[in-house]
Amino acid sequence: MDDQERKGTGPDFHGQNLAGQNFDGEFFEDANFQDANLEDTTFRYALLQRAVFNRADLKKASFRGANLRGVFCLEAKFTEADLIGANLRGAFFNKAIFLGASLAFAILEWAYMPPLSFKVANFKKLPLMELQVLRILQCLWNRLTLKKLTFEELI
Repeated sequence: MDDQERKGTGPDFHGQNLAGQNFDGEFFEDANFQDANLEDTTFRYALLQRAVFNRADLKKASFRGANLRGVFCLEAKFTEADLIGANLRGAFFNKAIFLGASLAFAILEWAYMPPLSFKVANFKKLPLMELQVLRILQCLWNRLTLKKLTFEELI
């Protein structure tokens, strides 16, 4: 399936303005957030497995501790987003932007991250095992831009 054809089969929020909303702890498996404005929206500890965030604006959104396994994020903008402790196993981040995003304690096993930007991203306290997974084992990194990246306090 072409990456642009992927659409969520659950709740449909396609193109909606949900900026500033609180969805903490909610269940949105297979939800469609394609082209949605989710700036400053919180999804802390939410269940978002296989949700679609294609071209969504996620600036300053919080996914702290959220389950994002298998999410689909074509050209999504995670600028200054909080992904601390998020489960991103098997997530697809084609051309996604993570400027200033925090991914401390995030689980990135089997994540697919082709051309994307992690400028000034924060990977503080990312377990060394996860860092190794990111670099060489299970994530696919092609033409990755790493500028002003911090890997502080690795466990």
